[in-house]
Amino acid sequence: MKFFLRLPTCPYCGAVKRYNDVKSTTHDKVIKCHHCKKKYRVSYIKGHAALILIECVILIVINVFLLKQTRGINIPLLAGFNAVIILLSTLLFPFTVRYKKIK
Repeated sequence: MKFFLRLPTCPYCGAVKRYNDVKSTTHDKVIKCHHCKKKYRVSYIKGHAALILIECVILIVINVFLLKQTRGINIPLLAGFNAVIILLSTLLFPFTVRYKKIK
């Protein structure tokens, strides 16, 4: 079983791309491997959608827990907490990118 959050690897030679390289080439349709020089396509929508779904579920559970268990928590504090979690989760987006062979 492959781990969900990992940096993408070349489908041909298995070379791992660096975090900054993945960030800069995420929205390119086709890129070339720096190691074997073969071209492959970039897939990121499924990974991003799964990460956002997991994040939403976690935030809903945390928000409900905080609203039920703590007295006097105010909405701006809760919104600020949610914004921080969402911003931190964007750092994980390059880990959800996958590379696929061109058919």
